[in-house]
Amino acid sequence: RQLKEVLMIDGTANDDIELSSEDILDAAVASRRVSKNLSYLAFTATPKAKTLELFGRRPDPEQPASKRNLPVAYHIYSMRQAIEEGFILDVLQNYTSYRVAYQLAHENPVADHEVDSKKAATKIAKWVRLHPHNIAQKVETIIEHFNSKIKHLLGGEAKAMVVTSSRLEAVRYKLAFEKYVSEKGYKNVNAMVAFSGEVNDLENGPEPFTERNMNPDLKGRDMRKAFDTDDYQVMLVANKFQTGFDQPKLVAMYVDKKIANAVEIVQTFSRLNRTFPGKDQTFIIDFINDPEVVRTAFA
Repeated sequence: RQLKEVLMIDGTANDDIELSSEDILDAAVASRRVSKNLSYLAFTATPKAKTLELFGRRPDPEQPASKRNLPVAYHIYSMRQAIEEGFILDVLQNYTSYRVAYQLAHENPVADHEVDSKKAATKIAKWVRLHPHNIAQKVETIIEHFNSKIKHLLGGEAKAMVVTSSRLEAVRYKLAFEKYVSEKGYKNVNAMVAFSGEVNDLENGPEPFTERNMNPDLKGRDMRKAFDTDDYQVMLVANKFQTGFDQPKLVAMYVDKKIANAVEIVQTFSRLNRTFPGKDQTFIIDFINDPEVVRTAFA
């Protein structure tokens, strides 16, 4: 609407004549009418229902009644075609599900009492996910896989992303990452952690954790630019940079977050699909998501 107002005012404007408030009002009213000489085009890799409703076209009236009123895209350049023509990489080519199994047993059944099963299951799952031993095991898997399979790719410039399910989990991943790398004496396997705001974790320190105090080597640099250098090889994220982040050197992704939304699955895993000289394959290790759900989302 605002674009149409500008165009209409611009079309009626004359250097010698000052526009009156009535002229501007007329343009505002006209901008709300359907215009025959303006076309709106939207380009998106992951169209949502609202986008299709705004920009799509109505399908063939001969379609079945159930589909007759659903808007569709004017044109689709499919991910499959883009992969076949070499514009992006197939991120599912080396997708691996890594099921984490755990069992909790009470040593004192006398102390048991009845609770709401749904709330209890949520709390137990959260406790297990954030337990230092559980995170340490996954960190070991991630670092060893990156060190042996990924780090040497792209002439030693290959990068990896670890997707965590919360800011607290990202903090604990970072602490576990530093501890493991230090114990093993690994060089050039440095991780930055990205999350917004402050995180309080009294189990690991009295002061809140922030991006600044957890990434001392940033030294005021923009995280995107710093990650592109040899200073960092792995990025630990909690929502931030999970989508909309463009880094062609990303070769591997380790997913420790349940992603239920199909669009978000495609957006997240597609961080890896950018091409780069020497990059001909990608790797995903998924600790949580069902492979069939992932396949369906991309289909």
